[in-house]
Amino acid sequence: MLTIILFLLILMLIFGSTILLYLLININIDYIAYVLSVLLICFFSIMRFTEHLLALPKPSSTQINKIETFTVIIPAYLPAEQHIILDTIKYFLSLNLDLEIILPYNTPQSLPVETELKKMPILAVKVPNSKSKAENINYVIDKIKTKYTAIFDADHRPIETNFAKALWKLKTDYDIVQGSCIPLIKFPMSMLLNIEFNQIYNIHHQAIQRLWNLAIFGSSNGYFKTEVLK
Repeated sequence: MLTIILFLLILMLIFGSTILLYLLININIDYIAYVLSVLLICFFSIMRFTEHLLALPKPSSTQINKIETFTVIIPAYLPAEQHIILDTIKYFLSLNLDLEIILPYNTPQSLPVETELKKMPILAVKVPNSKSKAENINYVIDKIKTKYTAIFDADHRPIETNFAKALWKLKTDYDIVQGSCIPLIKFPMSMLLNIEFNQIYNIHHQAIQRLWNLAIFGSSNGYFKTEVLK
């Protein structure tokens, strides 16, 4: 932290000296803006490089061999997600894990997919008068009986090993664990979006935690101690 503060002070000194120098010798203000822009680009490039270094994975030999039961909550707004929700549920059911799945959803009109959801081995709950994801989660939060809970968006699917990694963290010194997210979007430009998400979750989020001790929950692929979530 001392190194970072020193670096910022030096940078401010460079900025101030540059402005003062060009004001004293009466250089055109456009040139000052140009020099400052170059310095800013250099600064942000250095910070980005620092983020990448700090986000490098730390080796760990700890393994969780037995996965405890997780409650998985998948809040959904069905008019927008009715065409993907069944595939998402089937994916979670296909995982070789002990999961209790709760689907709290809201919809302004009845939909055929609701009938299909009732046939699945999950708890699908239509939340009355809900207009938000938070209201959906709050409506079913008292139905959670497990020690650990995970929350996912309807268009996200976790890697199976995420649960083991999250459980190891939850059993040590963490109350909430944020996993990385890749959205299920199928169109030619989706790869660019996936790259952006990968940068956000695997580089930026990890770097700001290690650099500034700041944590972010990005609304999906989050693992909680249930008592903390409640």
